[in-house]
Amino acid sequence: MDSACVLERAASYRRGLEGALRDAGFVVTDLDEAAIVLAPLREPDDCARVEGCARSAVVVALIPDAEASSYAHALRHGASGAAAWDENPEQIVAAVTAAASGSVCIPRATAAEMAAWGPDPHGTVPAIAEDEVEWLLELARGGTVVKLAERYGYSERAVFRKLADLYARLGVTGRAEALVAADRMGLLDRRR
Repeated sequence: MDSACVLERAASYRRGLEGALRDAGFVVTDLDEAAIVLAPLREPDDCARVEGCARSAVVVALIPDAEASSYAHALRHGASGAAAWDENPEQIVAAVTAAASGSVCIPRATAAEMAAWGPDPHGTVPAIAEDEVEWLLELARGGTVVKLAERYGYSERAVFRKLADLYARLGVTGRAEALVAADRMGLLDRRR
């Protein structure tokens, strides 16, 4: 049996979830003994806690809603799964069971929305110049617009315009999405 710990602040909610976990065959234990941790991820301070727990246990984040961005937020902080805080206990236990077995349980509509974030897998790769690939690589390494402007001899305003054009061709709206799209298209593999 897997051991689990619920870090929820609301005592009645925590006890109810612990009961559902016991009913599903989990052993409810203290944080330092738990293989699986259910941790809230609804406030800014919760981010560090989820990351810390994820270093030593499987974490299922209890997120504020079933929005795709909330699931993505949890996964970015190292959670192995997530469930909306107000979901029924059986669904939360299903997310825990999935995470314990190495899978992620996400609502179908949420998964579809997340899949739509990237480029069309059957679409063509847009024409991206070698210097633009270098820009993306610089950004992936933590580079800034200021550094790009200095290195390539442009004004910061010109770099912003050029990046906006590049993002539009990639079908994204910002830096993080551009890096994900470029990586999916294999553009970042060109010069690694």
